[in-house]
Amino acid sequence: MDDECIGGEEDFLPDLIPCPYAEVEDFECDFGFERKDNLPICVRNKKVLPAYYDPPATCREGDFFNRTRGYRKIMDDECIGGEEDFLPDLIPCPYAEVKDFLLVAQKSRIVRYDLSNLQPETLPLPKMKNVVALEFDVENDCVYWADISNSSIQRQCLNGVKPVETLVEVGLSSVEGMSFDWITNMLYFVDGIRARIEVIRTDISNAGRMRRTILDKKELHKPRGIAVHPMKGYLFWTDWAVGQPSLSRANTDGSHVKKLFAYPTVMWPNGVTIDFHTQRIYWVDARDDYIGSSDLDGQHFFKVLSKDARVAHPFAVAVFKGSMYWDDWKQASIFV
Repeated sequence: MDDECIGGEEDFLPDLIPCPYAEVEDFECDFGFERKDNLPICVRNKKVLPAYYDPPATCREGDFFNRTRGYRKIMDDECIGGEEDFLPDLIPCPYAEVKDFLLVAQKSRIVRYDLSNLQPETLPLPKMKNVVALEFDVENDCVYWADISNSSIQRQCLNGVKPVETLVEVGLSSVEGMSFDWITNMLYFVDGIRARIEVIRTDISNAGRMRRTILDKKELHKPRGIAVHPMKGYLFWTDWAVGQPSLSRANTDGSHVKKLFAYPTVMWPNGVTIDFHTQRIYWVDARDDYIGSSDLDGQHFFKVLSKDARVAHPFAVAVFKGSMYWDDWKQASIFV
């Protein structure tokens, strides 16, 4: 105890073993959340937390509040790094009440449903013939749509400043899905017949808008749905390829393609979407008639709904504030 020699102790001290990045198993469920079946994921119990998405009463304009994602670090777990997918979201306090709505393409029109009362409102857009894909830019209040009948992608901002704009009008055959990156203002879209995923910039007016092909027939066969994750830099898409259907992921520049699901897990995968709060993807399958979900790496897969008349032939799906919305062609209905 009285030895005061210093230096050279590194050969005698205990080895420091690096631990892996934190994973879902390093967390327990936070209050109001519980395990989903036997999977290591936490889902909200709506009976315990019915007003989960409401800001706290003390939330003042200009302040922020933490909204749990459902996870709490296990005590004495010292692994660090990779925790950002489990830490609470930092949410700004609202300045004013904003109505929540659902946009639906109904072939010759686009309808906005007020989610507070489900009242429909047809948007004041030019004449359409066969609209399948649409997107919305929340910040600029702009709706995007692709009309298969005239092979074009158009935009109308609803602030009354600009008339309708045609963004793409050449080199299209069948745009059945599109996804907007609100960070880079890039619009990604799939062309099922040409077997391409392409991207354009929406914040410039240059000819062509720097249009670029991200993926082509080397990786695609009959792409259908698409979803972009701006924060992660990921693209997810579905493919109806005969004999080899798939749900895949790549970086937004088309690199590092990874097939997450293939036959027989998926057969006719249609729409795909992302729940940014839980960091999970959701998709619908029109052949096996189910709604599926997994994490962003294709792990912890489960079927949300299957063998149900409401998923007789599902086409599109969306997740918003803990609720799931999807449409079904056979039922000619929208479900929640």
